[in-house]
Amino acid sequence: MNETNPGPQAGFQQLMTPTERVLGWIWLPVNTFLLPILAAVYVYANPDQLSDGALNLVTFAVSAVALLLMLHRFWRESFHRMLDRPGRCLGAMLLGGLVNYALSLAVSPVLLLVLDGAVDNPNNAALLEIAQQDLGMIKAASVFLAPLVEETLFRGVVFGSLRPKHRFWAYALSTGLFALLHVWQYILVSADASLLVYALQYIPSGVALACCYERSGSIWPPVFLHMLLNTVAFTVLL
Repeated sequence: MNETNPGPQAGFQQLMTPTERVLGWIWLPVNTFLLPILAAVYVYANPDQLSDGALNLVTFAVSAVALLLMLHRFWRESFHRMLDRPGRCLGAMLLGGLVNYALSLAVSPVLLLVLDGAVDNPNNAALLEIAQQDLGMIKAASVFLAPLVEETLFRGVVFGSLRPKHRFWAYALSTGLFALLHVWQYILVSADASLLVYALQYIPSGVALACCYERSGSIWPPVFLHMLLNTVAFTVLL
């Protein structure tokens, strides 16, 4: 993704202030690592107190509230920008959807080849197991709260911080961290580094959502696109 415009800033305006970016970078490891670890400790210390679906919902809700307190101005300004240019934002969502579809077609054969045809994503398996008991809660967490939290952090904070400096690394780091988010816990629990290969499944959506954010300049189109992608994924899985 080579920059063709004069300067890496061209064509993209970040609405997040420097203070908001710092707060976002501080919250990123808290959301990605600390909250899941605290949730696991809670389950160990209080078995049968909360279902897995309820725990997922609470964890995402805590992160969403924290981001609301820290980045409400960024959310508001992004919403105004979306209203100011709805056609561009809808086009960005459509483009993101097409990018996700095209990259998924490219990645799927690679994954099938590497795994010798046995694709059993541990994250999908865990979601299916939770859905059998708490379908409503896991849908609320995955379809509504997760996109809001993840887009704010991985696109708004990571991509938005790097994009003015270097477009390639903005895509690479935001997509890589987003992919790692979905598999690191299973690698840690099983002590099986080979599970890292499943991160490949999240690269198409990571690139597509970053493309949607870059094109629209508002965090809300990738949030809505992410919600749509997760809804489709749930429909297919269930």
